[in-house]
Amino acid sequence: MTQYSELALIFREIHEKYHAGQDVRDAWQRFSEVAQQTSTSVGPLDAIKESIDVCAGDRPKDTFRVMDHGCGGGMKIFYVAAIGYPNIFGINVNDDVDWINGVLRQVFGYDEDHFYRTDGKLLPFPDNSMDMIISCQVLEHVSDADIDNYYSEEARVLVDGGSAFHEVPHSFTPFDSHSRLWFAHWFPPFLRPLAYGVLKSIQQKKNLMGAGRLYASQFCGTYVRLRSPIYHRRMLMKHFGSYRDFTKERLLGHHDWQDYDRDGNLVVRRLIDVLVKLPVLGLVFQPLFSNLMMLQTLATKKAV
Repeated sequence: MTQYSELALIFREIHEKYHAGQDVRDAWQRFSEVAQQTSTSVGPLDAIKESIDVCAGDRPKDTFRVMDHGCGGGMKIFYVAAIGYPNIFGINVNDDVDWINGVLRQVFGYDEDHFYRTDGKLLPFPDNSMDMIISCQVLEHVSDADIDNYYSEEARVLVDGGSAFHEVPHSFTPFDSHSRLWFAHWFPPFLRPLAYGVLKSIQQKKNLMGAGRLYASQFCGTYVRLRSPIYHRRMLMKHFGSYRDFTKERLLGHHDWQDYDRDGNLVVRRLIDVLVKLPVLGLVFQPLFSNLMMLQTLATKKAV
């Protein structure tokens, strides 16, 4: 079992124990012990840890304020607390956050809520109140009307010099983890109903041609809005002033294939790993495949 898989199992236990009215502190202790192991990769959480450690520098970890902008089930931000940054905050639109506040009361003794359920518009935190923000696979669910505000609210609550880590699926990526389909979103709009109907029928092994238009609308507009990486980079420059793109570093790094999404075709991913690490030729493949992978950036807010 990988470190990430073990964390996921213990996190589920914490969730179940809390909702059963049980004490979660023993499970939290085990979660923390696994999170603090440094001998192996934590897969999807590595970039978050590295970014926070760099941004926090020599500051006492318990004074460094980290907000999760769209915390979902809460595992990522719990991981942040478990590796030594307990001053965590967050918001979510769809999932319940009361249980997260409940766990924090048991584990850290917090009196006030640190997590809020909102409409996704304004962040319930003062200006210049956060040292770092993480946003993992959230921006593809933000509407065109709200996305500029999403970025600007992050810049508002960050201190000068504070950083925002973004992990964003985008339109250049051939595999969409939401629809679990390859290439469907690459088709022009007038062909997408046909493409989604055919590919979903193959995926589900039944005739779903009649639902093609619904799938196309859902995964290319109402539920998922995949924008280009160029778009997101422009937004980072507009609202923060600078950013670092380390998608390429992730591409060239070590990978624990046990945690890889099996629907994403492990054979293809392993082949890409070989190609980008070839002598000389790898320099040609690296920029190509970097633009086909999920975008990971670390933006820094410049002082006005």
